Amino acid sequence: MRFYTAEDLEEERRKGISTNLSLSYRYNTRLKESDLGNLSRLLVPSNLVKKDVLPLLSSDLVNGIKSKRGASVVFWDVDTETTHNLVFKKWDSSGSYVFIGGWTTEFVQRRSLKEGDEIRIYWDVPNSRFNFSVIYSLLVPD
Repeated sequence: MRFYTAEDLEEERRKGISTNLSLSYRYNTRLKESDLGNLSRLLVPSNLVKKDVLPLLSSDLVNGIKSKRGASVVFWDVDTETTHNLVFKKWDSSGSYVFIGGWTTEFVQRRSLKEGDEIRIYWDVPNSRFNFSVIYSLLVPD
């Protein structure tokens, strides 16, 4: 095993290469008003879910997500080191995928998320959970 120094990483960046291995797809998005409102849901593009998330999940979990009720999934908030449960489901009417069942209280309100904040969500394969973090937050003057 080799440990990389800051100089090693900077050299990789300059050369446009990376030795980092990602085990899962990472979805970054800027939050929109509809992600923060009274619908209490986070919409995730269906093409990304189908291509980059569903193949990593067990068939039981995928079947649950596609059912009317959806499937309970664990979220690990990387920034606050807290665990939360949401429901991940496919909306039949639009074919979209959404996180519901606590999105507003567990993330929007608790983390004071605002329109324009950038978040990252990805399926953590070894831990069988979604990891969540705030990548960029707009500052709102007092």
